[in-house]
Amino acid sequence: MMEENDSREDIIKPGICDTILQYFNNYQIKPVIDNSYNDGNDTTTIFKVGNHIVYWKYDETTTIVKIDNQYLNLEAENIEGSYSIGGIRLYSINNKEIIVIEFYVNGCGGNCFGGNSLFYDVQKKTTSYFSYFAMNCFSLYDFDKDRTINLLSPKFEGDFHGPFYESYSLYTLNEDGFFKQEVDQSGKPYFIKIFYPERSPEMGMQCEIAKMNWFEKIK
Repeated sequence: MMEENDSREDIIKPGICDTILQYFNNYQIKPVIDNSYNDGNDTTTIFKVGNHIVYWKYDETTTIVKIDNQYLNLEAENIEGSYSIGGIRLYSINNKEIIVIEFYVNGCGGNCFGGNSLFYDVQKKTTSYFSYFAMNCFSLYDFDKDRTINLLSPKFEGDFHGPFYESYSLYTLNEDGFFKQEVDQSGKPYFIKIFYPERSPEMGMQCEIAKMNWFEKIK
């Protein structure tokens, strides 16, 4: 399903969904530590993540986060409320460590359609936040195979039971320790937007590329 002003040829073929997912998987960086957690009754939790300590405390209205005695300000990112941890990952690449924390509204856990991901650069002590809905934002990639650290910021549009779109925007960790959106030479962001038609037993999970601007051809 092409959108207006799309300069790329429409790609509609069986298995394109699997092709895209396999393409992403081929460049995914394997975490050193990958732990999942369930909501519990403890409002204060201390996690040991490799050589690092993650302190997480919440009450009815606020959340306090500390990594290796470095306090992180969620409210500065307009992330206000009570949150519990869904998972923590530790990545180590190119002498750099990244701690990724996935968190949900307290009491909701994996049943939430939306959540947030926190990416903490251990060396720079900097934090990037990404919110998502119905899609996961918890993995890191190296698309250039040059030990660059990328992530895919997802966006969901549409109806769970009918037609919907999934979009992936490309970000790269810069020298200052923040994830910055990647753009082409004309300044247009790199992204892939996938269209899923209405679900049915006959159609299954067929999809098509609705629109894309990517740095290479996906085969």
